[in-house]
Amino acid sequence: DANDRSTLFWSTYALDKEGKLHVGKSNLKTGKVIQDVAFLPDERAPMKAGPAYCASGQSKSAFLPVFMGSEGYIDVWDKKTLVRRHRVFVSDLGYKAGTYQFVHGSNSHDMKRFLVTLTLKGEDGKMTGKQDLVLLDLPALEQGKLKELKRTTLSGEPGKTIAFRPYFTADDKLIFQSSADRMWGLDAATLQLVDEKMTQS
Repeated sequence: DANDRSTLFWSTYALDKEGKLHVGKSNLKTGKVIQDVAFLPDERAPMKAGPAYCASGQSKSAFLPVFMGSEGYIDVWDKKTLVRRHRVFVSDLGYKAGTYQFVHGSNSHDMKRFLVTLTLKGEDGKMTGKQDLVLLDLPALEQGKLKELKRTTLSGEPGKTIAFRPYFTADDKLIFQSSADRMWGLDAATLQLVDEKMTQS
């Protein structure tokens, strides 16, 4: 939590024995769970096991876990009460279920922007190596609205280049995008590619 470093907000990747997902917060000093909210998967995103939530972001008042399955979405949970205020689907950004494999996201440190990344799939259902990065207005997202600021597509190798969580640098000038077989560096204002480094297998 940016407001209190002793508090950790979390969300689950897989279903529990009762077929439910969880969002909660824990005290990092004691290791104790402060609150745990269990709920059934969304009817638009049915699942038998995983994957579910993976990456996440935050604002001063909200925790924003990203559901990486299909259909992908971003939840907006009130930090104080752990009541879910909104759920916004990436389909509202023009991505139909089945056209992408994973969804991730993270906020800028100034909490003005939220970057969403998607690994794209072809008509054959296989990952194409392309990733879409969509920069959103974070205050609007807190209100359940998708206000797009920038969008770009980056190309890698089919089946090997897979989007994972992005990170903003401390000054919010650059974004590092983890992509399995490579790391991309982007200008955080324009989403222009400024560097690419291949990872070692």
